[in-house]
Amino acid sequence: MKRYDDIVNDKSIYALSSFELLFMLIKTVGMYFVIGLIFYRNIFWAATLAGFSIIYIPSEVKIIKHKKKNTLNIQFKDFLYFLSSNLNAGKSLESAIRECDTQLKKIYISKKGLIIREVNIMVRKLDMNYSAEKVVREFSVRSGIEDVENFSEVISISKKWGGNMIEICRNACSVISDKIDIMHDIEVKISQKKFEEKVLSIMPFAIVFMLSIISADYMTPLYEGIGGKLIITIALVLFELSHFISKKIVSIEV
Repeated sequence: MKRYDDIVNDKSIYALSSFELLFMLIKTVGMYFVIGLIFYRNIFWAATLAGFSIIYIPSEVKIIKHKKKNTLNIQFKDFLYFLSSNLNAGKSLESAIRECDTQLKKIYISKKGLIIREVNIMVRKLDMNYSAEKVVREFSVRSGIEDVENFSEVISISKKWGGNMIEICRNACSVISDKIDIMHDIEVKISQKKFEEKVLSIMPFAIVFMLSIISADYMTPLYEGIGGKLIITIALVLFELSHFISKKIVSIEV
């Protein structure tokens, strides 16, 4: 288990746990093993295909980290909401951040929300006499989220040039929250197309499976001889290529 100092200095806050890595490995290898059984009807060829699935692990890790980053971005909106409310109540920026720690834990009861850990780190840094500007800047570096970086810049500029810090932060919270809401709405609309892409990617395998059950004699030539296995392998490569292209089409950054 990581010590507190290790967590603070860990730039990869989206790193997968051992359980997440194991689950992803079992899911990926198992899925390709089942596909191998459907297409080849041979345990050896299915195991070979499952072995090749290891090359997809880095891309799967990247997808999971991207999901965690989006989750933290949405949770950051809750942080901004409470921060803005605390500033409206007349609290200083440091006190407002401390109060957010308590308020967010009431929402994320399991305390597994990424924002919980990050706010807790900020609070502990504030207790070590770090400035609010510095703890927010460190958070922006760890998260790599544009909205957090923008918020950090707003605080730094207001500190440097003076002005009503509370009013500036309150306005920044409002603007960034609206931006996150718009981005979330766009993600929801895109998710429908992503779901359609997943369905279309599964259909070829479902059709082959159904034909193998309903018309076993019709599919038999594909499972016998080198010619049949070559055709199946080419089909698998084409299916995988189409899946890759379709994912690229629906992978729209917002």
